[in-house]
Amino acid sequence: LLISVCPFILEILNEMIFKREGEQKQKTFTPKISGIKGTIEELLPNEVYIETNSGLSYLIHISKNTFMKLKEVPENQVIKLRTEYIVSETSVKLFGFIVSSELTMFKMLIKLPKVGPTTALNICGEITLKDLYEMVTTKNLDKFKGIKGVGPKVATQIIQNLENKGLIKPI
Repeated sequence: LLISVCPFILEILNEMIFKREGEQKQKTFTPKISGIKGTIEELLPNEVYIETNSGLSYLIHISKNTFMKLKEVPENQVIKLRTEYIVSETSVKLFGFIVSSELTMFKMLIKLPKVGPTTALNICGEITLKDLYEMVTTKNLDKFKGIKGVGPKVATQIIQNLENKGLIKPI
């Protein structure tokens, strides 16, 4: 919890744990939160607040697909989101997905140039992993139309990078 509240502590931990006097830093300490289980405290179109049994609440950024599924969850029902914890120079964010394939696609997309977490989340909210596979194999960019942050140039780059790097596999 302290690490998510104070990102600069990561750097202090890195220095204390992994850097010896006169040596280059060889490893980086990044906490991993792979899932959150709890009840919905507040649900908004792009984020959800999940309260865990311990009483901690987490702000989790979600896709449109996850939002639509969470809207159907009865009040006080325990849910579990698969998450990806991303630390950047300016922020620490937790991204959550109710469907594992959506998380898989998100992780694949953020590895690509010109695709940050927000754009990847927007893509995950509009298409499925199966759709993405079909788009790569047919080179059809139509489903990217209207996705915030994805113009024709970025859409073409995404398809080319996924194809060239062999990141997308048949489903």
